[in-house]
Amino acid sequence: MLDNVKSQPGEDPIIVEGIFPASPADVFAAWTDPDIVKQWFGPVPGSLHAAEIDLRVGGAWRFVKSQDSNGAFGFEGVYLAIEPPTGLSFTWRQFKTLPDGTHETSADSQVDLTFDAKDTGTFLRVVHSNIESEAMRKGFAGGWGKGFENLSHLAWQSR
Repeated sequence: MLDNVKSQPGEDPIIVEGIFPASPADVFAAWTDPDIVKQWFGPVPGSLHAAEIDLRVGGAWRFVKSQDSNGAFGFEGVYLAIEPPTGLSFTWRQFKTLPDGTHETSADSQVDLTFDAKDTGTFLRVVHSNIESEAMRKGFAGGWGKGFENLSHLAWQSR
């Protein structure tokens, strides 16, 4: 669903927008409840190995994409602002934890989300800024586009 990516490939910031058939509170929960995050985040729904969320300013979050004998890989950060159900901001970085315990990370970037009521749904805007390289920006833009596609298929009516 790369139609949701509004910024040009490689630009900083990455801007992604879409409308979801749920209330702002439900869409906010899709980003802040680990059980819901695991249903949509990643290249394929249900593909996260783990999602951990300490939802408080200064609290950490961590989404593990893969974990095996070669270590763990995913994304992590810290919450900067939490304004349910209209806004959420956090730092973002890739991480890799090696079998010997070494923890490698990319530089921190920032993700800002706004959740606005729109008719019977929610207009969601994601702005991901300060990403260290054009190649990473292109990769993350594709990832956010896929994430929005997965999020659009979430079973909102069951909430």
